[in-house]
Amino acid sequence: MINFFYPSWFVFLLAILLGYLSILDWIYLSISYLDLSLVLLFVVLSVLVFYFTHNFGFWENIPIKIMFLFVIFGGFLLLIKTKKMGSGDFWVFFLLCLVIPFQDIVESLYISIIAGGIYALLVVLLDRRNIRKQIPFIPFMTIGFLVAIMLDIF
Repeated sequence: MINFFYPSWFVFLLAILLGYLSILDWIYLSISYLDLSLVLLFVVLSVLVFYFTHNFGFWENIPIKIMFLFVIFGGFLLLIKTKKMGSGDFWVFFLLCLVIPFQDIVESLYISIIAGGIYALLVVLLDRRNIRKQIPFIPFMTIGFLVAIMLDIF
């Protein structure tokens, strides 16, 4: 297994980007195409920098990663079709998974779902009228990605 160490510039820019997207998702419950293009630009530039600095740790387990992303893709499409999740949440997660090692993808997904579930449970327990309330998912993805990265750093 290849040890992948996140460069500080990557963690810093990822935190800023996800923080910005979290605020937008929390306020508007949607992500615009311009914001998605920022994520795409971040991913492309990260891949180029990783390639030219010979930091290939994010390419480990590519076949497993691709199969996992297709399964996640199908699950997200089902959630999007039934209006349980927005497509912006999916695209942010999918694009960021291209530059994150497989283990961190799984960890971030688990942490995101648990954090979002705890928040949803608290919202419903505090006021039963909020059972149909829409909840932004990108703030919880931010928590998931950053905690998964911090688990690798420490």
